[in-house]
Amino acid sequence: MHDPKQVHYLKTAHAVVLTKPQQSFKNLLSQRIRWAAKTSSYKNWFAKSTGLIVLIMNLSIIVVLILTSFGLLSLKFFISIFMIKISIDFLLIFKTSRFFNQEKILLSYIFSSALYPLFSIYVAFISIFKGYKWKGRQFSK
Repeated sequence: MHDPKQVHYLKTAHAVVLTKPQQSFKNLLSQRIRWAAKTSSYKNWFAKSTGLIVLIMNLSIIVVLILTSFGLLSLKFFISIFMIKISIDFLLIFKTSRFFNQEKILLSYIFSSALYPLFSIYVAFISIFKGYKWKGRQFSK
């Protein structure tokens, strides 16, 4: 029997909560910084380790790109690492877009996958050192 005080995963359309997308890039950035700042209080090791793996992979893409641009790594190596990353991400995003009946978002996948490592690393570092503002209130580190 399940403990009624625990949270469990339920994959059903009946349990989906819809939220409106952010109206501007500034609001999206603020939202993601707020979300990232709260991860240090997570108790679930799986959520923390998944976030850490994503962060490390995105940081690796940026580091490998920089090393490639200085001629320290081959372009073939960078392309291989990047293709592995976007293939794994695509599988997850494809399955999610199918579940939510949002396959049209896949049209922007290649473009967004090139920008996302920069965005996510920026958000992660800002969330560590800077507070955030939400609903008119300021939260500091």
